Amino acid sequence: MINTCHNYLVTSELGMNRKILLFVSTLILNIQTGTCELPRPLAYYSFESRQPSSLDRSFNNHTALATGNYSYIDKGAPGGASPGAAVELNGGHLRIPSIDMNSMIRDSEDGSYTMSAWIKPTDLGGEKFLFGQTTQGIHHGIRNGGYLHSAHWGADWNASTNLNDYLPQDDDGWIHAAWVYDGSSDTAHIYLDGALDGSLSQRAPNGGGHLIIGARNNGESQYIGFVDDVAIWDKPLSAEEIKELSSGVSPISSLADEDNDGFADVWEKLYVDNLNILDGNNEESDLDKDGLTNREEYLLGVSDPTKSDSDNDGLDDFTEIDDGTNPLNPDSDGDGLLDGDEITTQTDPTNPDTDGDTYIDGVEVKSGSDPKDPSSTPAGLMAYYTFEEFDGDTLVDSGSWENNAIVLRPEQTKLGLNSGAPNGPSPATAGQFNDGLLDVPGINLDKIISGEGSYTFSAWLKPSSLTGDKFIFGQTVQGIHNGIRNNGFLHQAHWGADTNGSTNLIDYLRNDDDGWIHAAWTYNGETDTGKIYLDGELEWEGEKRSPNGSGNLIIGGRNGGGNGYFGLIDEIGIWDKEMDAEFIEALSTGASPLSSKILDADEDGLPDWWEEKYDVDDPTADPDGDGLKNSEEFVALTNPGEPDSDNDGVKDGTELTDETSPIISDTDNDGLSDGEEKEKGTNALLADTDGDGYSDGNEILAGSDPTDSNSTPDADLPILYYDFEGDEGDIVFDKSGREYNATIDNGANTTLGIDGGAPEGSTPQTALELNNGLLKVNDLDLSEIIEGTGSYSFSAWLKPTDLSGDKFLFGQTSQGIHNGIRNNAFLHQAHWGADTNGATNLNSYLDADTDGWIHAVWTYDGETDKGQIYLDGKLDWEGDKRAPNGSGHLIIGGRNGGEYGYIGYVDEIAVWDSVIEEGTIISLAEGASPIGRALSDEDEDGLPDFWEEKYEVDDPLADNDNDGLNNLQEYELRTNPKKADTDNDGLNDGIEAELKSSPLLSDSDDDGLNDKEENDAGTNPLKADTDNDRFSDLKEIEVGSNPLDSNSIPPAPPAEEPIFFFDFEGDQDDLVLDKGERGNNGLVITGGAIEMGVDEGAPRGSSPSASVRFNNGHIDVPGVTLDKIINGEGSYTMVSWLNPKNMQGDKFLFGQTVQGIHNGIRNGGFLHQAHWGADTNGETNLNNYIKDEDDGWIHATWTYDAENDIGQIYLDGKLDWEGAKRAPNGSGNLIIGGRNGGGDGYVGLADDIAMWNSVLAPELISELASGSSPIGANLPFQITKIRYIKETNIFEISWDSKPGRTYMLLYNLDLDQWDADIDDAIESGGETTTYRFENPEGPNTRRLFFKVIEN
Repeated sequence: MINTCHNYLVTSELGMNRKILLFVSTLILNIQTGTCELPRPLAYYSFESRQPSSLDRSFNNHTALATGNYSYIDKGAPGGASPGAAVELNGGHLRIPSIDMNSMIRDSEDGSYTMSAWIKPTDLGGEKFLFGQTTQGIHHGIRNGGYLHSAHWGADWNASTNLNDYLPQDDDGWIHAAWVYDGSSDTAHIYLDGALDGSLSQRAPNGGGHLIIGARNNGESQYIGFVDDVAIWDKPLSAEEIKELSSGVSPISSLADEDNDGFADVWEKLYVDNLNILDGNNEESDLDKDGLTNREEYLLGVSDPTKSDSDNDGLDDFTEIDDGTNPLNPDSDGDGLLDGDEITTQTDPTNPDTDGDTYIDGVEVKSGSDPKDPSSTPAGLMAYYTFEEFDGDTLVDSGSWENNAIVLRPEQTKLGLNSGAPNGPSPATAGQFNDGLLDVPGINLDKIISGEGSYTFSAWLKPSSLTGDKFIFGQTVQGIHNGIRNNGFLHQAHWGADTNGSTNLIDYLRNDDDGWIHAAWTYNGETDTGKIYLDGELEWEGEKRSPNGSGNLIIGGRNGGGNGYFGLIDEIGIWDKEMDAEFIEALSTGASPLSSKILDADEDGLPDWWEEKYDVDDPTADPDGDGLKNSEEFVALTNPGEPDSDNDGVKDGTELTDETSPIISDTDNDGLSDGEEKEKGTNALLADTDGDGYSDGNEILAGSDPTDSNSTPDADLPILYYDFEGDEGDIVFDKSGREYNATIDNGANTTLGIDGGAPEGSTPQTALELNNGLLKVNDLDLSEIIEGTGSYSFSAWLKPTDLSGDKFLFGQTSQGIHNGIRNNAFLHQAHWGADTNGATNLNSYLDADTDGWIHAVWTYDGETDKGQIYLDGKLDWEGDKRAPNGSGHLIIGGRNGGEYGYIGYVDEIAVWDSVIEEGTIISLAEGASPIGRALSDEDEDGLPDFWEEKYEVDDPLADNDNDGLNNLQEYELRTNPKKADTDNDGLNDGIEAELKSSPLLSDSDDDGLNDKEENDAGTNPLKADTDNDRFSDLKEIEVGSNPLDSNSIPPAPPAEEPIFFFDFEGDQDDLVLDKGERGNNGLVITGGAIEMGVDEGAPRGSSPSASVRFNNGHIDVPGVTLDKIINGEGSYTMVSWLNPKNMQGDKFLFGQTVQGIHNGIRNGGFLHQAHWGADTNGETNLNNYIKDEDDGWIHATWTYDAENDIGQIYLDGKLDWEGAKRAPNGSGNLIIGGRNGGGDGYVGLADDIAMWNSVLAPELISELASGSSPIGANLPFQITKIRYIKETNIFEISWDSKPGRTYMLLYNLDLDQWDADIDDAIESGGETTTYRFENPEGPNTRRLFFKVIEN
């Protein structure tokens, strides 16, 4: 083991005098003498190889792959361990696919790590991240105007030093930066040039995917500048070890060297499996006779010391080093030609385009043009990807140029997915992109960029998300970005010259039978004209300047990989010229991109490609006997070899006669195939033949007559219903008749046919088990709901086996709806931002349940924007709910494409495109079938058959349980006909029906008293607060006040001293005085946006004389740190009187310096409590609540109970929301008037602002809203007069008082500590009290401050 490092020059030690020394000498390890016992890193990159694939010099084989705009320079960090070279990132980054951040770091042991690098930033503005992950998680770098920054996606903080000040004092611009995280203590450190620059508590990162260098979150917010000597450890290094790195010690200095020959043992064993053959002590030894000594090969780290030609490209390693090519890459410039072949053909092996004509050398050689002559260029198809041919992460070009595409994001890019474009020439397989990315290095777009070239891009697409920017064709740096944009339009963009097509795909795809479209984009560089085509039809044509960007083609995003496409893709064709409209139309009907023209050699009207595809040649023949000639089949897009192309039971010729579609089995989409419509006599062109509002398919299913408008189904019928009976394989069959079958996406975690379904359901034999599994309903698009015009009801029987965290059942492919279980066991309805819990915690609820099954329903009314949650047939929550902001089709078992999946059993899933009646929901929870068959009433006695069977009754007029209700009344009330007191509250069902209390709820008004106790006490069982005094009946009975008398209220509990209290009385300039006892004064940060001492306080508050006016300004309260709350150990109560002047958008009152808490007004006028991700509205919209005739002031309170993770919002002393709320993920002290350092600020007046580090009792919050002071008995009473008699040194002070009270008179000299009292028991003088006393500080005192408080 090497214990010390020594200075030496490679040149003198090698003792050589060849050209290669100019390169090798830059590889000296610039290490100072000292202890070098650093742990072996997980990965280390010196960038000395200067190649797109950076070798891991820790010999752990974690190769880094460069992408985007990057280059290598011949001068690295001069103080680093390898100063010969560095990488320059200017919109590029490196990806290390083999370092999975979760399995290798976060979940390994205690999750500690160290990340170290030498950096020379050239841009300190905005966000410039150096270390990141492919999905959220870690993002360390430079942020907030030039500070080193540590971030775990939400847990973010700055170091102390601003690099804008630091770097000008640095002689070379290079600094050493290190980020250390100790998972055992959740502590993070940032080091700058070996010195600690900051430490803070920080939770573990919440992300996924592999490590990236130079960006965060899959490539965004990229670092700009130079980087060298990057090293990663899966453990926290000590301060001493970081100091060693900053002084030039190599991260791999401690690699074992058992034979002391200067070669790391791991390197020797990598090539010869022993320590004897490669002898570092023999400086002239050259084992492979390639002209490089063993020591040179070791120091270079880019060749195999046992092979003279390491990469088998025809050149020995010495020649490659001498010529500047890579001895480990057979094609150094990536042009498709081996380095040795380039020497033979006399092209440049370090330049992919020797003649500079924008066509790489390999393409020119393969196409027959001269790669050394710029006037000799290829023509035609540049690439064609069928997705049928691929090799690992390489997508093979099926054209002749071999422009293979490389997968850059394997986790998000799937090749060879079954089921390609059905109308394309190779429909077997497709690609699937989920913000995935392909790099096509062989297609350089510089000629198009310069305005001299043209292009055509063509593809079959089946998008799963149409919102936002979803680009398909792009470049490594800006330039072309063609795809889908502006919420559903095909889009052509040249970085500034941007245009939509005319058709919105959301509407278009709704009428498409398979979800696939053909799209093409063309650009003519001579005329500067662009075009967009949709399914062969011209969508847009107009002027289009050449794009202003650079680099090669990428597929799946723009500008190196951002704003990526989501969905399936097939049959990609790329041409370097504008293809004509006829050819593009042929592509949209199934022609192959390999067809250079629409040839019809025999001039019979049938294109050659179509004749070849279907093996026909006579346009007048009818080989399938369907009544259509081949020429007619070509026009109708039918299959000339199949008499019934759409398999609906009707021949193609007959369908054309009937005017139904021969290629769509259900022309009117009513759930009946065209053949079934013929059999039943319904109109195949009308979904509702008899016009009664029910589709023909649903009528057939329900047993009503679809040709008679007076015959209608008995109940709402779902558009989807899965009973999980008889399903097998990967398909779940829709029993509603609408054929919305589901496919299993995650077979390992999705099990059909589980014995024992919901015992109370209508099909209890079998169920589905989901263990974070997933069902995809690809044909059920939720666009109408997303657009706010549609409604829904989701119903299911559930037996959850895991109630922790987020367990979603209903979702979409991209954001949007996610309904299920959340916040540790509450039913939850979420529309991506509009999120709400039900009232019942399932942990306690299921403890009392005998079989573990519950029935759950979620509804949303798109007309009124109201949501509901039902649990076992009872309303569990109801309130405002905006339309969801997402896209795509329905998924079952997760959200947002499949994350945060439900775990447990599920049965009887049904979906309606309307809000079903409450009676229907109750019936479903009692065992009725969603498709209505069990709602039949065979004996027509008014009692459904399923109900009679369930309770074993048949006479509607009998009273089996003698509760005063007959069976028909019991059914209407949904009570149990065999149990006199269904809800066990002590009152039988008949009496409750008379009293109008609920016979199904033991406590109808949910005030804590059951209905019988209310009846005995004389209180109203339908009103939680009978006397309207804002205290529940139960509370009043518990404390002894009268629940029938509004003047009799519970006494308020004593309040502890608040952390601070600002009443804004007497405050001026930039100082806000804490009128409590803690001294937590506030500082006005944005003076121009805050006005102190406004002569208009809260008239119902405790200090109505003055207030503060906020106009997006904020007050810093540095003494109030929120670390305990952030760590989940502390609670809070925040209160204020508010008179808001603007309630649009985000108007936050309480916040922190970095993310975390942001409580205020949001979402168009709701009080809002937010913990940076855990966000909730109150129930009341303030726009409606604050009426013109009022004074405009409201009292607002926010509380958080850390022990139980419960949040609350109060409006004017009344609870406005309560529910689960996790601890906030932010940092820093309290600010007032904004969030996250001061943004999105409150606008309006505020008064009496206070905070406690506990949750105040509801009674006390009610008292505060009634005008009590936050400092309670310590309220300073208004001093009305101060008189000083100089001759006698006597003060005379008067103040407003209350009869029968005593007061304490305090003084101090500097408004700091009120610990000196003049008298602590002054008797009240009535409405006014006057007190005379001698000056306590003597006649020479220049100033005194006084305060009077009530005892």
